[in-house]
This record gives sequence, structure tokens and C-alpha cells, in this order.
Amino acid sequence: MISTDKNILSTGSAVGDRIVGYGKKMSALHVIVFTGKDAGFKEVQKISANTFVHPTLSSSKYLRFYDAIRIGRRLIKSISAAMGGVNKNIVITAQDPFETSLTATCLSYLYGIPFQLQVHTDFLSPFFYRESFLNKLRVICAKIILPKAHGIRVVSKKIKQSLFSHFSKITKEIDVLPIFVDINRIKASSPIFNLKEKYPDFDFLIVMASRLSPEKNIQLAIRALSMVVKKYPKTGLIIIGEGERRLSLVRLVHDLKIGNSVVFEGWQENLISYYKTANLFLLSSNYEGYGMTLLEAAAAGCPIISTDVGIAGELLAPETLIKPGDLGGLVKRMEKFIASPAERENSRKFTGRHLTGFIREKDEYAKEFVGLLSKLIPNNG
Repeated sequence: MISTDKNILSTGSAVGDRIVGYGKKMSALHVIVFTGKDAGFKEVQKISANTFVHPTLSSSKYLRFYDAIRIGRRLIKSISAAMGGVNKNIVITAQDPFETSLTATCLSYLYGIPFQLQVHTDFLSPFFYRESFLNKLRVICAKIILPKAHGIRVVSKKIKQSLFSHFSKITKEIDVLPIFVDINRIKASSPIFNLKEKYPDFDFLIVMASRLSPEKNIQLAIRALSMVVKKYPKTGLIIIGEGERRLSLVRLVHDLKIGNSVVFEGWQENLISYYKTANLFLLSSNYEGYGMTLLEAAAAGCPIISTDVGIAGELLAPETLIKPGDLGGLVKRMEKFIASPAERENSRKFTGRHLTGFIREKDEYAKEFVGLLSKLIPNNG
């Protein structure tokens, strides 16, 4: 597996736990993670009996691809030697269609090993393409590599439909496997604090939880709130997360003179208390591949308003969806939810009914993920 997620190496992280679960279903799992030299990790870290993580520890971000290739070649040679010189039961999976999939493509070509390409973000969204020059290069990279993949796994039906509409050369099946969220655990968990007691000056509490990065478009929510508080002055927005846009968002709040209505709580380990005691969860992203916080908030029973991104269209009532960037639509929807408890309850019930399609047990999920890889092995599917 080739990844850019350094959280795999963090003790107790959700992604690390998932990786260990995958490893239990395999004879061995080796994960190459793009990292810097100063990441503070060992060259090889054993995170379970048969699961090993290999950070690239690259001296430059431009060398991470080459370092991943170097580590991959060493691993493949070692595994092949242990198997009598054959690559028969080796599969490579890349966790994005960009830098990691380029690594997977090269290793696949060099050693004749099948590779799976995973798509976790909606890179075909015009918002993604326009966001940066690097993203333009990534889209070009993905368009070249996608038709070459032996298997494709996406995290939402929306991405699958998008790929089929843009790539006429894709002839293989595209597998939809959502990101694992322990829905039953969230449902059964109790909040350890109440937001309404923490912020008694607010009559209506809206929670957002995400990276403070460009694609999340938090500024849309802030601008919408600046209009909503004119009619409902005791509405509060609690923003959970950190990221490159924090300072600019703080300045925007100051410029709009709504400092008493917005709270930046920073990154939080446990979001259940926020989901379970807020009046509304809001997602304003320009694009998402999935939208895990939507599933978490839904599992907690929190009413939701979201842009139509990721799994939102599969999970939420149509009337709770807005187009990305639609300020007027967001203001209208927020005001309707604040004014009508019945509107919030109807939305919550709709989401609850559709939530059942996303429920999976952890072991079942790991088995399904590994099954997608297994079918790429010749004479094994």
C-alpha cells in the first residue's frame, strides 16, 4: 500500500486501526508512507504482527516519489525471494490517483504486479482543478494513470458516476467501498459535555468540523452567518479544526463584525459531544470525495445542511442540499432550519433512514477491502 497519510503511524489513530484490520486479513501488509526526513519515525515500524509501515523520510518533498519507488523495489524483491522468486500473490494499492498512484504504476510496470487505484476525492470537480497549479498537474496525472489501473476503488457513488462520464477508456469495474465509520459506536456513545451549557449566550448552535483549507470553503459559512444573525442574533457558529486558512478566516470574522457569533475551537480528538448537543451540523465544501463528518453527524442524530458533495446526495434529504458556493441558498436554508424545529426533525429522520446503508462492522469492512485486492490476483477471482 502506498499512502500520504502520516496518521497511520500515530498510535491509536482511526486510520492506523483500519490498516491493522486489513493486515489481519493478509499474509503480510507493507505500507509505504510519504513523509519528510524530520518526521521523527523509524525507517520501518511494525504496527501489528504482520503489518509494517515504511516512511520515506525524504529530504525533500520532491524526492518522496523516488524514495517510495526505492522502498517498493526493495520490498518486492525481498517478498519475491521469500516466495521462490515469483510475484504471484503481490498486489499494490495506491490511496490517491496522483503521486501515490504514479509510484504504483512504476512498480507495476517494473515487476508485472497488478495495482489498484483508490479515489478518495472528487478531483474532476472544477473547484479542484482551479484551486492550484499543482492540482492541474494532478488531474493530468490521474487522467493518464486511471485507464492503466487493474482495479479502481472509489468511496462514493458520485465519484463512480463522475469517472464513467469522463473516462470512456475505463472498461474495468469500478468498486464503491465507503470509508469505514463505526456508526453503531457513535450511536451508543454519550456526550461528555453539552454545547448549550458551554455557550449559554447562543439559542441556536451550528457546528462545523474540518480542515481549515481552501476546498472546505468555510468562508461561505461565515458569510452566510453574517446575514443570518441579522434576523437571528443569538445564532452561534462553532468551527472545529486547524489549517492554513485559519488566520484569513479569523480576519473575515473580524471584518464582518461577527466576532461574538463565531468560535474557533481548534482541532478536537472527540467530536461526539459536539454532534450530539448542537442544533445543526454544517458542511460547506466546494468538493469532497466522501465527507466522513456527514456520516458521523448523522450517526449522532444531528440535523445537517450540506453542499451537494461526496455522499451528501446519498445520505441527506434533497431539500437540505445546496450547490457549492451558493451563498443565498445557504442563508435561506439556515434560516428555515433555525425557524422550524419540525423542519430539522424531518430532515434528521430522512437521514436516519438512509444511514442504514452505510452501517458495517469493522471486521466485515476489512474483509471487503481485502477482497477487492484479492480479485486482482490472476486465477484468484
